[in-house]
Amino acid sequence: MKKIFLFLLVGTLMSFTLQAQTGTVSGKVKSAKDGQYLEHVQVQVLGTSNWVYTDENGQFLIADVSEGKHLIELNQEGFISLTETIDVVEGKNTSLGTLVLEVNKFLPSLDELDVTSITDEEVDADLGDMAVSGMLNSSKDPFNAAAAYTFSSARFRRRGYGSEESGVFFNGIPMNNMENGRAYWYLWGGLNDVTRNQEVSDGLAPTNNGFGFFGGNTNINTKADSYRKGTKLVYSMSNRSYRNRAMITHSTGMMDNGWALTVSGSKRWSEEGYIDGTSYDAYGYFLSALKKINDHHSIGLTVFGAPSTRGGSGASVQAAYDIVGSNYYNPNWGWQDGKKRNAKMQKSHTPVAILKHYWDVNSKTKVETSIALIKGESGRTALNWIDAADPRPDYYRNLAIYPANANNSEIADHFKANSQLNWDKMYEKNLYNNPDYIGEDGKNYGKHARYMVEDRRRDVEQIIADINIKHELSKNIELIAGANYNSYKARTYTLVDDLMGADFIFNVDKFATRQDPEKVFTTQERVDRVQNDYDYFLQNGQAQMLKEGDVYGHDYDAHVDKISGFSQANFSFDKFDYYASLGLTQTTMWRDSKVRKGLFQDNSLGESEKLNYFNYGVKAGVTYKMDGKNYFFANAGYMTKAPSFRNVFLSPRTRHTSLKDKGQNNSETIMTADLGYAYRSPNFKLKANAYYTKFMDQIKTMGFYHDESRTFVNSIQSGVDKTHMGIEIGFDYKLLDELSLIGAIAVGEHKYDSRPLLTMIADNEDKPVQDAVPVYVTDFKETGYPQQAYTVGLKYSSDKYWWVGVNANYYREMYLSYNPLRRTKAAFDRYKQVEDLSDDIESADLFTGLLDKVTKQTRLDDQFTLDLNIGKSWRIDYKYYININLSVSNVLNNTDFITGGYEQSRIKTDSKYESEYDISQFPPKLYYAYGRNFFLNMSFRF
Repeated sequence: MKKIFLFLLVGTLMSFTLQAQTGTVSGKVKSAKDGQYLEHVQVQVLGTSNWVYTDENGQFLIADVSEGKHLIELNQEGFISLTETIDVVEGKNTSLGTLVLEVNKFLPSLDELDVTSITDEEVDADLGDMAVSGMLNSSKDPFNAAAAYTFSSARFRRRGYGSEESGVFFNGIPMNNMENGRAYWYLWGGLNDVTRNQEVSDGLAPTNNGFGFFGGNTNINTKADSYRKGTKLVYSMSNRSYRNRAMITHSTGMMDNGWALTVSGSKRWSEEGYIDGTSYDAYGYFLSALKKINDHHSIGLTVFGAPSTRGGSGASVQAAYDIVGSNYYNPNWGWQDGKKRNAKMQKSHTPVAILKHYWDVNSKTKVETSIALIKGESGRTALNWIDAADPRPDYYRNLAIYPANANNSEIADHFKANSQLNWDKMYEKNLYNNPDYIGEDGKNYGKHARYMVEDRRRDVEQIIADINIKHELSKNIELIAGANYNSYKARTYTLVDDLMGADFIFNVDKFATRQDPEKVFTTQERVDRVQNDYDYFLQNGQAQMLKEGDVYGHDYDAHVDKISGFSQANFSFDKFDYYASLGLTQTTMWRDSKVRKGLFQDNSLGESEKLNYFNYGVKAGVTYKMDGKNYFFANAGYMTKAPSFRNVFLSPRTRHTSLKDKGQNNSETIMTADLGYAYRSPNFKLKANAYYTKFMDQIKTMGFYHDESRTFVNSIQSGVDKTHMGIEIGFDYKLLDELSLIGAIAVGEHKYDSRPLLTMIADNEDKPVQDAVPVYVTDFKETGYPQQAYTVGLKYSSDKYWWVGVNANYYREMYLSYNPLRRTKAAFDRYKQVEDLSDDIESADLFTGLLDKVTKQTRLDDQFTLDLNIGKSWRIDYKYYININLSVSNVLNNTDFITGGYEQSRIKTDSKYESEYDISQFPPKLYYAYGRNFFLNMSFRF
């Protein structure tokens, strides 16, 4: 890998001594329909960053195009892309004359479709984890279009990368979350029409906005004068996450007074989505303003937000799905006062404001400076209970698979009749089966809540400052450099949302004295340990009595400060393009708690130690332009990456303890390379990639209730090494003038290469439940997505301006997320012992091959789906445009498509009873892809 870098870097440096000659390319563009010249058509020399827009007369002029053959591409919304071969002569202008664009009668842009819907998995997770990939890449590339849309229903992850490996920018401002690195597309949900101007760099390809992410980068350009002048109205219907969507967008274009304005608003709503109990109520708003001060200076402002409230769905076990009779059973809701009420409501509103100064110093140097403010709140409600029965209807003791229920024939019928939350029963417990609390002062304080709804909040404040300088050193060499300061604070806390008829709740930790069943605490120790706010207890002599709206439990700020800089050199010559880039980052993170926990009096209040990470990255690439149609390219990168805040702090709800305290504070290392071939002609587009990525010293975390410790624990796997390798192929072949064959293939092998060290930290104990225990997962496959995905389709467009397309899709190599506890030596030894005893116990068939059942990774079944698209467009008086399109996914209604899930964390390794080792009583929880679903979109533009 290092030799590759040396070769590429030396090659780029040698290029400084070379001189290539350039020329210009000019022409005009008009519509085939009415012969009018077209404004705002993007004209790009493929394989380069050299592009321009046509002016109001349809004219364009591209300067500094290197001598030789190139492919030039013309793109505008509503028209079919046009590709032309050009031959540039040194010092001369190559005139293409008048180029004609045909009206696009076929599929709409992917931006017309809502492919940024939040998935069931993400709704079930913490709202802060709702990192939705959205339109991952440009729809012009056949493979990227498939990855972004066709494969999205299978939760496909390109190259197996998480969203934290791909960068999303707004006007050059990074939008990836600072706590976990993921891109949060829901922040601008419903604003499709104003986020369609995207500059995409694929994989390691160079980007103008920073060093970039090795999974690719998308910069959403919201500069007000980049939008087409006019108004667009949209109405959509669907049976997915929501039922209705309405959008309106208006752009003035650049006005005579030097101002350009674009505004947009949207609403998405439904009483219930595809899954029962999942209501949806979301809005979107957007403003972009640009003031051109003079020929050298412009100032732009962008403000947007997307407040939303929606009901969450959740995974369950197959036994529950089977009893209810639906793989879309949702245990999170129940009836209350004749209405469906969901216990897990997701709420978020995080507005973003970006102020940007554009300075064209001269014809060769451009400077862009920006400052951004991100401030908002997000939360997820959830049930909590104290000294009361678990209210979840699919709690394992309520199912027939629980051993105590094995011979009870009425269990299944009872579950079916009581498969939803019983809100009335919880209210009754709070109101009637609950004596009033009489304080030591003799005062009656009313009912102490046994059940309540809490709101788990994360409120963000973030300031970003950025500067980017681009300088044309010569006609062949472009230098880009920039710096970025990013200061992030997220207040993380829980609010008492609904006391459900009760009067108050004590601010105490119900797990605090469950550390060891054999350990005896004094009365004072027990009182001290349970205090969530120990200082309040010392001052007042009793625990806080909280009302609705008060802070309950933890309350801390997660701080992450990052300073980064990069430099990049781009070289463009007749046959070769090169680039080389260097990035440096300094990251500081710490925890600042507002409360002192009774459990950890010396390690919970105030600021923790500040953890510092210095990281770097280098990457380089080369493109060989054999002619105007054939391109070969190669890229390589080596970089280090700081761990995320959520992975560094082992139990941030309760204390300051971090990986550094355990001697495991390494940065992650990534080595990656790809090479490929691209062919582009008017009738055939093909792109093929081969890639290799090596991850070293990653960290994986998860939280769950631990039976043996009887408390909530955080599981941290450190030293995770993985290898991702594979191929990607996408093609679009025009069989006839009106018929095209399209397809995409992704074949990957993404697996673990190490035995990570498992550390488990309980919320109620400083001593680890597990301390650096090896996890035997070498050669396990990455989980939660198909490692192999295939699609092939036909698209037909009639000269009557209607179209139809069909895609057949096939998915393989999907695996459940594994429980690391089942792959430790303690589990191996104990389950092997039970297996060896299977001949002597009554239920021997349950334990035959038990060790293999426990330790082997679960592979999901291969799946097939069929998708359909159909639509029609009209142009009226050359001024009004109407478009109607319908997409139907999973036409064959495959409702047995498991897209992912996870093994439950309940496992016995120290029981005296063999029956407790039957893992079938704790089967995995599963997610299913939607059955037949549709999205109907209607737009009117004028």
